[in-house]
Amino acid sequence: MVFIYLPDEKYPRLARILGAVLYCISIPLWIVYIVITYNPPKIYNFDGHYWDFNADTISTYMALMIIAYLLVMAAVGAWRQQKTGCAGPSWPSC
Repeated sequence: MVFIYLPDEKYPRLARILGAVLYCISIPLWIVYIVITYNPPKIYNFDGHYWDFNADTISTYMALMIIAYLLVMAAVGAWRQQKTGCAGPSWPSC
């Protein structure tokens, strides 16, 4: 959310809505992840020679959530850069 507030605060309503949406998605998913992985069955992965807990499905959802969050932040940063007019080689002096 830092990209929306820098270099000056614009679109505070958008920042609140985007923050609320991201929190409403991530917090329940983290709670589900903690509940599922609290006491799961242990499996031995012969390919990597290590013990792991059997939670591949929820781990995939968590990875997708992290990737989506990174893409949203990259999109907000690029959008904000275009809106402020600080694009190109003169960017540090804007």
